[in-house]
Amino acid sequence: MLLAEEVVILALDVNKGKIPFSKTTLVDYGISGAILTELVIMNRIDIESGIIKIVDSSPLKIPILDNVLKLMNETKTEKSLQYWLKSLIRSSKSLEKEIFRNLEKSKFLKIKKKKVLGIFPIIRYEITNIEKKNEVLSTLKEIVLEGKETDECSTFLLGVTRNCAQIKDYFPEDRKNDIIKRIDELAKNQIVCKAIQELIKAQQQAFILTNVTMPY
Repeated sequence: MLLAEEVVILALDVNKGKIPFSKTTLVDYGISGAILTELVIMNRIDIESGIIKIVDSSPLKIPILDNVLKLMNETKTEKSLQYWLKSLIRSSKSLEKEIFRNLEKSKFLKIKKKKVLGIFPIIRYEITNIEKKNEVLSTLKEIVLEGKETDECSTFLLGVTRNCAQIKDYFPEDRKNDIIKRIDELAKNQIVCKAIQELIKAQQQAFILTNVTMPY
């Protein structure tokens, strides 16, 4: 299963069959960061001093990754990690739809199209393989709470969950401080997570500045 698919699985509300509004930041940043992280893991790109460099442009035969790699390869000049994160975030809704289609093909869920009041179309996702979601959550909990060894994919998931303020939905509240400390230690060298953290902080600061009421 792709890392971007695991992000969506984590965010999906099993009972309501949709991504809650409170998790849109996790999905937008998570999908974008997961694609870049996976391209690094698969030795297609490298990140040097914040710049993404292609080290192997050969296809992986995974469309969602190959399309991004192709786009990078067609760009005339090398771009920064933040540039590509922002670019993918702008496409996150279409990427999300592609991921849901892939999850349906792999029989993790079924895509259900309905109409509210017989008029307004909505889409709901019925999970048929809840064991996979539980497996992802269980692995993250074992790493954080029991000291199990992590890997690059799990480290990214933990880091992006922390950066998007979603820790409370996956871990016990009474151990919050210890959990945050543990995740920060694990993810301190995860370059993509650090870039996401910087983007979120910049977005928050911009929001504050635009909403400050100037005194007369």
